[in-house]
Amino acid sequence: MQGSSKGFQVTEATLRETQAIAGLGSYVIDVATGQIEITDVLDTIFGVDRDSEHSVERWLDLVHPADRALVRDHFTVDVVAKRQQFDKEYRIIREDDGAERWVHGRGELEFDEHRRPLRLIGTVQDITDRKRVEQALRESESLLRRIIEESPISMAIVSMDGIIEYINRRAIETFGYLPEDIPNMDRWWVQAYPDAAYRAEVVAQWMGLVGKAIAQNREIERREYRTTCKDGTRKTMIIFGVPVSGKVFVMFEDITERKREEDFLRRSTEMLESRVAERTQELERANAALDRSVAQLRKLAMELTQTEERERKRLATVLHDHVQQYLVAATLRISGLDRDAPAEMHAREVRETIKLLGEALDASRSLTTDLYPPVLREMGLVAGLCWLADWMKDKHSLIVEVTGNESLEIPESLRIVLFQAVRELLFNVVKHAGVPRATVRVEPMANTESLRIVVADQGVGFPGNDPAVSGSPSGLGLFHMRERLACIGGTLEVASTPRQGATIAITVPMVPACV
Repeated sequence: MQGSSKGFQVTEATLRETQAIAGLGSYVIDVATGQIEITDVLDTIFGVDRDSEHSVERWLDLVHPADRALVRDHFTVDVVAKRQQFDKEYRIIREDDGAERWVHGRGELEFDEHRRPLRLIGTVQDITDRKRVEQALRESESLLRRIIEESPISMAIVSMDGIIEYINRRAIETFGYLPEDIPNMDRWWVQAYPDAAYRAEVVAQWMGLVGKAIAQNREIERREYRTTCKDGTRKTMIIFGVPVSGKVFVMFEDITERKREEDFLRRSTEMLESRVAERTQELERANAALDRSVAQLRKLAMELTQTEERERKRLATVLHDHVQQYLVAATLRISGLDRDAPAEMHAREVRETIKLLGEALDASRSLTTDLYPPVLREMGLVAGLCWLADWMKDKHSLIVEVTGNESLEIPESLRIVLFQAVRELLFNVVKHAGVPRATVRVEPMANTESLRIVVADQGVGFPGNDPAVSGSPSGLGLFHMRERLACIGGTLEVASTPRQGATIAITVPMVPACV
């Protein structure tokens, strides 16, 4: 007995210690009297003095006011009336320090032979720490759900058997699918990737990435996919995720706009490069044209130098062989007269001298006329061109028909430029056209303060559309003429067809920019 009693005492102490560690107290309630017997641990849980009175009413008074009716009803209805176990979590207000604690009460009724309740035997465990952990967990879960729901990135939670357990608001807005539209991955694959070949490629790649992530305990690699939304539009998504506790947390990053901007930037770059190439080609063509113009200007400079030299020689020849010879002869005749010579000889020498001076005067006038006909200065451009037509007929057998208003008033400086230009054009007809006729029309342009002169012939024409840039002998003269006209704000237009003649139009402002 002693050994047995000693073993019992050790077991009872161990039980009390175990209850204290677990925060678990026990009780026995006499249903008829309402008296209650409780362990020390239960007194500690409720903050009650061990030596104070214990009763069910006092115990109920320590229940949190908000839970008191719940506990009472559970005892009277579920436990007593329905003969169920007492099993309820509720709050208490400790008597000694007023602290709020959570407890879990469990108990079972014992009945007599008449099935009347005798005693309620049970336990009460302090679960405050557990409830705090659960509350913190609920708050964390709530916060996480709120973060996921409000996230700017589309998210979904998928079970390993392919059930889509959750999609956030952003995913619904992005793709348009409601949870009932895509309850599982089989439905998602068909909806989001309607093209069978592309769907097979996407499924194989994604499942491979998920398997690799699980095997290596790492996140699912990011991949780019073209995903179809509920309304039929297609969006470019970066899809990645993390396997967690038998589920896959999937995230979708919408890069549709970024891809569109990248495509726009790429097209803009290509267009810019194309335009740069075009501008480069244009610049090369312009440089080539400039090189040709420089070459023509060099030829022109050489031609002008040679022309100037020929004119000097011609003027020197005319002055030396004609004017000077006549003047020298007249001087010799006058100086050779003898004062004592008969009057008849004097008269004859004077007549010869006058004749020589007249021929010198004629040669001087002819030279002046060639350089600048007086009729051009005195009677205007149209009259000057008529004189030029007569001169061309006499000198070169070219019949020129001139039409225009002789009363047209044109500044003298402009007359000189236009007269020289028409004379050069008529010389071109003589040298190159191979026809005996040409026309010259002088006409003011309607509604503008400009003058237009058209020189035309029915000759052989030019080999190119614009001989002024061809580098040919005739083209060089036209190029020179175009440059001179540009100086006064004028233009030169050439229309020519081989063997069908040429028409050259000069247009100048009536008030030239410079002369």
